[in-house]
Amino acid sequence: AAVAAGVVPVAQSSDGGGSIRGPAHCTGLFGLKPSRGRTPLLQRGLFAFSHVHVSSRTVRDSAAFLDALHGPAPGGALIVPPERPYLEQLERPLRPLPPLRIGVLRQSPGRTPPAAECVQAVDRAARLAESLGHRVEEAQPRLAWEQWVDHFLAAWIHPLPYAIRQLGTASGRQPGPDTLDAMTLQLLQRAQQVTVDDLIAAKAAFQAARIAVDTFFQDYDLWLTPAGVSQAPELGRFDPCRGGEDAQDYVSRALHDYAIFTPLLNITGHPAASVPLHHGDNGLPAGVQLAGPMGREDLVLRFAAQLEAADPWIGRHPPHSIFDAAHE
Repeated sequence: AAVAAGVVPVAQSSDGGGSIRGPAHCTGLFGLKPSRGRTPLLQRGLFAFSHVHVSSRTVRDSAAFLDALHGPAPGGALIVPPERPYLEQLERPLRPLPPLRIGVLRQSPGRTPPAAECVQAVDRAARLAESLGHRVEEAQPRLAWEQWVDHFLAAWIHPLPYAIRQLGTASGRQPGPDTLDAMTLQLLQRAQQVTVDDLIAAKAAFQAARIAVDTFFQDYDLWLTPAGVSQAPELGRFDPCRGGEDAQDYVSRALHDYAIFTPLLNITGHPAASVPLHHGDNGLPAGVQLAGPMGREDLVLRFAAQLEAADPWIGRHPPHSIFDAAHE
């Protein structure tokens, strides 16, 4: 929110299922989730879903901070460094971006169809890409989306008992109804029931998803999808503590009604960004997710910068903002 309001140029962000791209989608920012291992992060869990970077108003700022943040770290995953600094690739490219093969997914693979504004964002990006000389066609990885969705909850929450024990030891306060909100307590109880078999089954499903996405990128350079199923939800719509909802139902609702497009790239580890090309007729932003092959942040950033130059978003703001108030 501070970045969107112009208070600061960037803000630290982390993404374990879409929490860089989702807020960027809601606020009209550029948010890049790097490839797994590109930026250092100590992982508590077994699946390394989380990635860290920043949210920014411009592709250039995101590239500059990726130059500052990426690199080897003790215990970190090894990723081959880029040929040149990311910022340099945007400012002084050695060659123009060649025509790219871009696959587009407009419809949700989940049970909830995306809002019209979110589809319009993808349509706008696809038309712009074609006008820039790229080849665009309907395509998506050949995978069973419901398989990874079914396993995501167990894989996402399995580190919770350990993390809460650590907090309890540090704070001297034991977990329970007096110290944890109702949904966190439900998720803790659910996590305590996760078995080794559950985690092995999840690992197999996630490996199949990685193979499917890697195979997709043998035929396509980039992949465009909506960044969210809906625009910014009203306050309270996803309140986990409003009562009467099972943990499984809550997580399923959050995925299908809001974030079905983003967690797949956490599972597979591929780089993905929310690009703020579109504002709906209601004035609210609707991002488009741009994903690339493993380790190809350079390609994601260069194409996003091309879109930004062709259709700048820096002056767009939602209604009822401080910018409107300043002009009244």
